[in-house]
Amino acid sequence: MGQHRRARLPRRAPLIGLATAAFGAGVLVLPGVISTANAANPLTLYVSVDGFDGPNDCTVSTRPCHTLRHALVIAGGDTATGRDVEISVGPGRYTPNSITDHLAGGSPNSLTITGAGPTETVLTMPPDVGNVIGLSIGRTFTARVTVNSLSIVGPAPDAPGHDGAAGGFATGISDDGPGLLTLADVRIDGLTGGHGAPAGAATIPGGEGGSVYGLERTGGPTALRNTIITGLHGGAGGAGFGNSVGGDGGAATGVSTDAALSVTSSLISHLTGGGGANSGDGGNAYSVAVEPGHSDHPVTVLASEFSDNVGGAGGPGLPGAPGVDAAAGGQGGEAVGLCYVGPHLVIADSTLSGHRGGIGGAGGRGGDATGNAGAGGNGGAGGTAMGLLSNTREGLASTSITDSTISDNQAGGGGVGGPGGTGRTGRGGDGGNGGAAGSAAGLMPLVGQNGILTNTATHLTVLGNLGSSGGVAGKAGNGLTPGVDGTPGANSPTAAGLVSNAWTTLSASLLDNAGGDCLLLVSAPLTDAGWNITSDDSCLQAGPGSRRVPGVATGVGSPADNGGPTHTQALPGDNPAAAAVAVNSGLCGGTEATDQRGMPRPGHAAPDHCAAGAFEPHRIISGAS
Repeated sequence: MGQHRRARLPRRAPLIGLATAAFGAGVLVLPGVISTANAANPLTLYVSVDGFDGPNDCTVSTRPCHTLRHALVIAGGDTATGRDVEISVGPGRYTPNSITDHLAGGSPNSLTITGAGPTETVLTMPPDVGNVIGLSIGRTFTARVTVNSLSIVGPAPDAPGHDGAAGGFATGISDDGPGLLTLADVRIDGLTGGHGAPAGAATIPGGEGGSVYGLERTGGPTALRNTIITGLHGGAGGAGFGNSVGGDGGAATGVSTDAALSVTSSLISHLTGGGGANSGDGGNAYSVAVEPGHSDHPVTVLASEFSDNVGGAGGPGLPGAPGVDAAAGGQGGEAVGLCYVGPHLVIADSTLSGHRGGIGGAGGRGGDATGNAGAGGNGGAGGTAMGLLSNTREGLASTSITDSTISDNQAGGGGVGGPGGTGRTGRGGDGGNGGAAGSAAGLMPLVGQNGILTNTATHLTVLGNLGSSGGVAGKAGNGLTPGVDGTPGANSPTAAGLVSNAWTTLSASLLDNAGGDCLLLVSAPLTDAGWNITSDDSCLQAGPGSRRVPGVATGVGSPADNGGPTHTQALPGDNPAAAAVAVNSGLCGGTEATDQRGMPRPGHAAPDHCAAGAFEPHRIISGAS
């Protein structure tokens, strides 16, 4: 989870945990949501593309400011102290001032920035400026902040440096303040990290690609509603030179935070890590990455979708100099929907699907020589792909996932081993080993040795989560004595629907995954609470109504728009899962009275049964309006 500008999430290090959190009715309770102080004395500031900044206090709608930056200065000044401040930003395209439109401090009661709609009010990143932030809020600004009805769009930056300089980062919104941050009807689209500069000498590696964030949050709680973050691209690593390696690709992260988070009716998708260069690792791609800095920070995800992220490819290894072994390929980047370190997680009516781990880079060719030749470089490992990766190290923890689709996540393949060089009068170089494929899972909730984690999974659709193949072995080089072929890389070590080392209760769910439906680490206990339909026996513990149906996913649709707020997988009415759950089980009504789309249960198999999984099929009545 590296390449973060503030490096809060260490790259591929073990996830760390924290302690307790509080929920109300299963929904995240965020502090600071309601405040009425000085509500009778609001301050409204106006911004328009046709306005002017100075001298202008922005308080008259017919004499608006020209830039959001000017209005933010006023919002952080003495006239705004203790007041509810709203900045009304009219239609048009606005360009943030280079590095940031920054709100360093101030003490209003609250600040609301409202546009005319995400297609009407657009903040456009300036090109070729290095580092850039669309809207920045400093840690000394203590008020709660709401951003409504606008877009922040790229691409930006690229201001290429030289001699291995890192590419510039791009961030839509950065907030270090302690107050609640709310984004509502906001779109952040197309931001791009800068490319790392090539190495300038054999001793200087290529620069890392710039990372990109839709929202980077530190220190306070966050709520997203009807928000879209999409099309973010980490910058490519800079090329190596001589003996120096290339740079890692930049990360692409939709939301990075260290505090409580609530996501409702939002889409965070199509994020791509930058490609590594010459043994550099590919950048990671996460829809949401949460690593709380202290306790009491739960996460809730409702009616939202985290989908279609792609880890950056590992860079190919440089060829060896004459008689010298070649460099290995870089590791493929990870692709994850939600990466959460913490004690309490609730997911409902949501989709975490379609993520692809990056492919490992190919090993370089061994150096030819008059005597003995160099060996080929090893292929890089493929990247991990998961819908959900969560962890807690200590204390009591819980994960509750209901009416959700976690499917079609595929690990990256291992890189090809490089060929050995030719030894004209000596031994040919050995071929490089193929890289190992990455791991894949639909969901992987884990707990450390000092923690107690309880997982509850109800009405899940977990299909088609796949591993990949290890890289092909490199061929031996020719010579008076030929070299030895490399070893093929290992296939994915983990490729399953549900992977956990904690107590898990599974009910009314549909699972079909080629590498296994459930993988229980260290003999973790699993309670089969009944009415599960699975393609193998790995999840079944003689629960009532649970049964094995090989190939049960046959005929189930790919994730698509079937109505409702997220993509779902349509279940045919003749599939065995469509009438798998008895109504008298209590899993077809009450809190489970609707499926992921909001359609009622029971449906197709009423009145006695409903479907296993997140999708409830309904009969089509001819002639119905």
